Amino acid sequence: MSDSYIFLIPSDPRFVPEEHKSELARAAFEVLAPDAETVEVQTTAKVKFYDAGEYFAEVECPDCHAILPFEWWQERMGEDFDGEGFELADYSLPCCAAKRCLNDLVYHEAQGFARFAISAMNPVIPKISDSDVARLEVLLGTKLRVIYCHV
Repeated sequence: MSDSYIFLIPSDPRFVPEEHKSELARAAFEVLAPDAETVEVQTTAKVKFYDAGEYFAEVECPDCHAILPFEWWQERMGEDFDGEGFELADYSLPCCAAKRCLNDLVYHEAQGFARFAISAMNPVIPKISDSDVARLEVLLGTKLRVIYCHV
């Protein structure tokens, strides 16, 4: 059986909101996805990668917009992972030599790195609206990245 998730992560991968703010945002997300199996908050000591699962298509350079070789990206992911989380060091991109960390890359579909996430498992909603994301951003005090994942 497969599962779908919606992850909401901060644009800043190291941002962790105050506990009361994360609980307010979790409760608000639960209202937006009332039929979800679970709506949870996750905070980790190290930066974690939140991927799109089967929706992952390609990785793009944010500077020259070239599609990056998947093998290059996989090698950088391996280098950057310290066994517990990601360091998010800057790497010279193979297309235009710009220096960027893995979180700066443009992922199709959206993916990202974070220490904090709110997730809805099997949320029974196709998408979360921009206005709902904006309300959650106000509650948390940070810009959010929305990741749709199917595994």
